[in-house]
Amino acid sequence: EGGVWALASSDRTGDALRQQAQRLPELERPHILIGSLPELTTLLTLRGEADLRFDRIIGRNVFTRDVGRLPETLVELKELLGENGRFCFIQMIPRHTQRLYKLVDWTGHDELSARVTAVEEAIYHDASDPLVNWDENDLLAAFGTEVEILVEQQVEERSVTESQIERWFTLDTSERVSYADHLVAAGISKPELDLTKRLYQRGLVSQVVRWETKFAYITTSKQ
Repeated sequence: EGGVWALASSDRTGDALRQQAQRLPELERPHILIGSLPELTTLLTLRGEADLRFDRIIGRNVFTRDVGRLPETLVELKELLGENGRFCFIQMIPRHTQRLYKLVDWTGHDELSARVTAVEEAIYHDASDPLVNWDENDLLAAFGTEVEILVEQQVEERSVTESQIERWFTLDTSERVSYADHLVAAGISKPELDLTKRLYQRGLVSQVVRWETKFAYITTSKQ
């Protein structure tokens, strides 16, 4: 006998999981918690389940913005594993995500291509950005010798829409700095930015492109 507990990062995600769970028989529905991974122990305690131990802890992209705290998180999660329990995680590595400039035909615009390439690569090598300032080597260092990590490059076919390109080239947003913001900050002029956008629109809108993403498959035991 056993059960499933799911940890959702937001109320919205939790509500979506609950709606899906309603299709299952009552005894098979997961217990859904809302919070971050470091809060899991506290959340279980508040439910009166502090003594609960798991056979498997499975997660997807749970370390994306928290790699720096991974050693502490690992210690906390180990306390939640039962005898012979194991971790199984799938983690996308944002630093190795698809580069947009590689999807575009820059024929006749070599100088602009080189500058855009430099800016985009700098985005993914920003040491101050916790989203991209780590890779699989940092995961391995954080987990230590007790972990097995398999890194795999995945390629999928993806359609690019006009609205996506508009988001990339929207300036001065209140949310995360946009692609266009990075280009302008690096000295790309307004005419050059407009040309870059046109090249992206011409080469990508309504096209199916090969989109590359790198994932780390992480497995480890309690021992």
